[in-house]
Amino acid sequence: MKIMDISVAFQEGMMKYPSLLPFERKWLRSFENGDQNQVSYIQSPSHNGTHLDAPSHYIKGGKTMDDIPLDRFYGTCQVIEIPADQKAVTREFLKGVSLQADKVLLKTTNCISRMEEFAEDYVYLDADGAKYLVEQGVRLVGVDYVSVDARVAPEKPTHHMLLENEVIILECANLKDVEPGIYTLAAFPLKVTGAEGAFCRAILMQEE
Repeated sequence: MKIMDISVAFQEGMMKYPSLLPFERKWLRSFENGDQNQVSYIQSPSHNGTHLDAPSHYIKGGKTMDDIPLDRFYGTCQVIEIPADQKAVTREFLKGVSLQADKVLLKTTNCISRMEEFAEDYVYLDADGAKYLVEQGVRLVGVDYVSVDARVAPEKPTHHMLLENEVIILECANLKDVEPGIYTLAAFPLKVTGAEGAFCRAILMQEE
C-alpha cells in the first residue's frame, strides 16, 4: 500500500489567504527555558493550511463540521489533472473527464508554482464547473490552493454552489507529486463542536 501525505506543513511564515491571520506557535514550556517538559501553543484561523470547509462557512444555518458523516471524508477519490493552459476549471473541461468517484481532487499548476507565496492569479474552480460536479453527484471537492474561488470573486459563487448543496470542500491539498488517477482518500477533520472549518491531515492511499 502506497500512502501519500497531501497536507502542507504548518509553520510560521506559511503561505495563506491574504485576509487571514498567520499561523503562530509559541512555547509555554521548553527545555531551553529550563522546564521539565515541553508544551507548545498554536494560534491560527481554521482556514489556514490543508483544511475542510463545512456548509456553515458560508451558509447561514448550514451544517457544521460535526454534522457531517465521517464517510464523507473517506473513500474512493479521483485526482484530475488540469492542463497548464486552463486558468479556471470549467464545466466545458469537466464534461470531457470520465468521473469515477464522488470525491474529486483538482490538480493544477498551483501546486507547482504558487505554493511559496500567495499569487493573485491562481487557478480556481468556476461556479458553473462546481455546478456540474454537483449535478454529477460529487460530494467532496478538493483543490491545490487556499480557495476554490477566484481571488477577484468577492461573492464567492463557487463556495456557495458547493456548500449550499452540502458538498464538502478540501482546500490547500499538496498534489505536486500525485499522479492523476484513482485513490482512497482519508481527510478527517479535527473534532471541534460547531466548527465551520477544520484542519485535517489528508492522505491518499493506492495499492502498489
